[in-house]
Amino acid sequence: MVPVMLLTWREILRRRVFLVTVLLTAVFLILYGWGLSYVARVGERAPSVSNLLDQYLQGAGLLVAGVFFANFMVAFLVIFSSAGTISGEIESGILYSILPRPVERWQVYLGKWAGLAIWGLLYAGVLFWALVWMVHLFLDFPLDMTSLLRAFVALELMPLVLSAVTLLGSAYLPTLGNGVAVTLLYGLALLGGLMEQFMSVGSSSSAGERIGLVTSLLMPSDALYRRMVYEVTAGSGIPVGDSAARMLGPFASLNAPSDAFLVYVGVYIVAVLLWGCLRFTWRDI
Repeated sequence: MVPVMLLTWREILRRRVFLVTVLLTAVFLILYGWGLSYVARVGERAPSVSNLLDQYLQGAGLLVAGVFFANFMVAFLVIFSSAGTISGEIESGILYSILPRPVERWQVYLGKWAGLAIWGLLYAGVLFWALVWMVHLFLDFPLDMTSLLRAFVALELMPLVLSAVTLLGSAYLPTLGNGVAVTLLYGLALLGGLMEQFMSVGSSSSAGERIGLVTSLLMPSDALYRRMVYEVTAGSGIPVGDSAARMLGPFASLNAPSDAFLVYVGVYIVAVLLWGCLRFTWRDI
């Protein structure tokens, strides 16, 4: 598995995915830092309790907004790095040089997933802590490490989910079709989460909760984002309240997934990987 994982990293470097990712991420962080510095210059710093709460909400809102867009960057990086892992390498003939070796197909499959997943984990982790550090530096955002670590874990589960789903799709679909299919599935989860948020404002909506539940079971990416948002805001123990959470707009999390859902995500990843291993083992190449 380890040699296959190293070959996967080498392929990512060969296609210059790493270089493009670093350059565009640097541009994103520079613009984000410039926006934070502007907010810090024009913001009021009166030492009253209400202003301190507003300052916290402002920092939490900007951090959540930053991670929201970082979610897209992580998702598209993982999806388009993984979309042609199986189908593309069959078309190019790379797999024909690997499979005859004394290694099981399921080991090749898991090795490729491990390479892609670790790449996504590292990128998501660096991006998350860079955003946290910048918000803390410019806006004096309080760092509750317990809640931030829980938010970090929720965010790190997303590349594991997306890499597993995209690799499974690559065992069935050509590169372009797989990229489109997983992107639409990711968008469906995002739409379901937004509908649940909007339909839950002001009152409890069973229809919104059902929509969010169905889309979360199909693709847990948006639910993981909502759990991350909850940990950054209400999870820190600061009494922001529902009204304050609504101030964050579509970035808020009014219905945070439970710990049981995180267990489901773990089972989901294992099940998708098992499905992919069986598909790749039985596939006629």
